[in-house]
Amino acid sequence: MTNLTTKIIRKVTACDVLVVLNHGKKWNGKQYKTDLGKEINTAIKARFDAKDFTGEKGKILSLYAPIKGVKRLELVGMKKTPTKAEIRTAMEAAAKRARATKAKKMAVLVPDSYCIEMTLSGVNSGNYVYKLGDQSEVHQLNSLSLLTHKKLGQEFMDMQAAEADATALIRYMVDAPTNHMRPAGIAAEAKKLEEINKKMKVTVMGEKELTKERFHALLEVGRGSDSESHAAVMVWNGGKKGDAPIAFVGKGVAYDTGGYNLKPTGHIETMKCDMGGAATVVGLMHYIAKMQPKVNVVAIVGCVQNDISGHAYYPGDVINSRAGKTIKVTNTDAEGRLVMADCIDYVKEKYKPARLYDAATLTGAVTVALGYEYTGLMGNSKKLIAEMTNLGATCGEQYWELPLDEYHKSKTKGDICDLFNWTKGTRAGASMAAAFLSNFIGDTPWVHADIAGTAFNGKYGQGGEEGATGTLLRTWRRVVEASQ
Repeated sequence: MTNLTTKIIRKVTACDVLVVLNHGKKWNGKQYKTDLGKEINTAIKARFDAKDFTGEKGKILSLYAPIKGVKRLELVGMKKTPTKAEIRTAMEAAAKRARATKAKKMAVLVPDSYCIEMTLSGVNSGNYVYKLGDQSEVHQLNSLSLLTHKKLGQEFMDMQAAEADATALIRYMVDAPTNHMRPAGIAAEAKKLEEINKKMKVTVMGEKELTKERFHALLEVGRGSDSESHAAVMVWNGGKKGDAPIAFVGKGVAYDTGGYNLKPTGHIETMKCDMGGAATVVGLMHYIAKMQPKVNVVAIVGCVQNDISGHAYYPGDVINSRAGKTIKVTNTDAEGRLVMADCIDYVKEKYKPARLYDAATLTGAVTVALGYEYTGLMGNSKKLIAEMTNLGATCGEQYWELPLDEYHKSKTKGDICDLFNWTKGTRAGASMAAAFLSNFIGDTPWVHADIAGTAFNGKYGQGGEEGATGTLLRTWRRVVEASQ
């Protein structure tokens, strides 16, 4: 999906742009002396001496370099000791700049101290574009050369390519306008996984099958829409026969109007992104289909549209759930947790997973707590939360655990029903959403990721163009790989 051919080189070759990373506010020419040569080292040092460029993080200096076959050199400023997230961000910016100058061939001179995974991830991210209409106006890189003296095997390169493709799929699904990615479209993207690898088994359920399987809460959310609700179940049996699988669950609300608790202007416009959790799950299974890990995995995405009509559910309705728990709908804009509850119950009953992870753009409250840079984690397993946090640190994704305790759980208990889907006056919205889900988890080790702030760059997001980020995929693929 990325259409970016990547290769390893040992010396500078012809390219439209050669990207060089610099640590700190002085030119670190010694580490590049062999690769760049004396002439270009002297030219760069002169720009530093003249203070034309001071190496600040995020700044880029363009030079027309006297290197055979190289049209332009871009010097990228970095901190002296950058984090992995900062390396990725810098390389994303460099790729976007290369695209803006209509470059096709890009080379990166990678210091041995740098994380090549983050270099590749950043370039692929910067090369991504979603556009409808005249594709001839879209300029993308078609080749990337990494100048490094590290030894990198083919498996390493295959893993990076698979990750890039999976991330691009997630971003494509989330960025697609809702009229191009309705509930059936989300399920169809899951079904395509069987074309990548025949060992991947995908079952798509429409409303007839969902009714038979008792997805009562999910169907209530989608009842107001003319778009049929779906769920897609993806099964990968790569481990030992009989081993309990790892489960992944994703929220797929193709568009969230808020229902009769209508979202206000300023918040409703980007609600095509409310299926980011489902897209992330499909992207993970895309990676699994490509890399075939030796572990059993089951995944489910619940796909609905939360619309308003004479058929829609109302605030105050009491509905059923697959688990048999009755729920008073105190807020029709707290719909994602209703979809997730049925999906969690289904995968628990049918597959009895060893542990369960879910992802959902579940609450605006998580952005109040953590902004747009950290994904909120909650669950019943400190061990799994710590593992995800640590794995995220290795690949530039940031997590923060939010509280989930007996107080939050007690506030989900209903009056004439078993549960409220939203409880007035509690304020801790992210924790309360997770507390609602905990009623359907039982003793299964579980981590919930609220990606409402990190899955999509909105007006007040992390910076850069508006659109999907593909967050969580890099961490989840490492969770799967660590389980082999």
